[in-house]
Amino acid sequence: MVQVDQFRPSPLHILEPLHRIGWLSEQSEDLKLWIAANGRWRTVASGQPVYLSGDDADGLYGIGTGALDIQYVPDSLRSDVWIRAQPGGWLGQEALMPTMPRVFNLIAGVDSRVYFVPRHALRFLLQERPDMWPQLYALAILQSRRLMELLYDALLLSPDSRLARLLLRLSVTTPKITATQHDLCALLGMPRSSLRRSLKSLQEAGAISTSYRTIEVVDPVLLKRLSSEPAEP
Repeated sequence: MVQVDQFRPSPLHILEPLHRIGWLSEQSEDLKLWIAANGRWRTVASGQPVYLSGDDADGLYGIGTGALDIQYVPDSLRSDVWIRAQPGGWLGQEALMPTMPRVFNLIAGVDSRVYFVPRHALRFLLQERPDMWPQLYALAILQSRRLMELLYDALLLSPDSRLARLLLRLSVTTPKITATQHDLCALLGMPRSSLRRSLKSLQEAGAISTSYRTIEVVDPVLLKRLSSEPAEP
């Protein structure tokens, strides 16, 4: 009688869900396996920093669950400029440079699980495998494109559409999003009165439902359709 070996999961299961979404999902199997073997998961509580501006760049961080807030605080401004990075995002590319400190704060917006790849391992990889550079450099291209998308949203879309796009991004792995109205206002640069009107509009359309600190995407297809309305002239 022939015995069948018990199913053995791929080494990539360690990365779940990072090998399926975002930047890493589009990279080579070699790089995915290397990251799976050379990184480790960390849990970060809501409100706790992953790193702060000026810190040494210790490595790359991939968001598995939760959300991380990018806070840029120029000396001439009093308030933070926020971007909320969702699961599938990778941050900390400064670690690829010889000597470059962190340029912004990275704070857990909610309880989060992040995958950390240390700087020394990345530097060794690039010494041994310089052909990996283009895949890692693709992170910088994605960041630039993301900033252009945010600028487009802010300048050309209606408040309802801007909120819809934000919720679509934050619901990439789960339909339930944990966020306060304060968080959403900061992320959208929108007054609370406008945010409340947009939440009500999307809810009445049947795209979302809301409860205390939670927004659930009920109909992602409808929400996507509502995400492209232009701003009023």
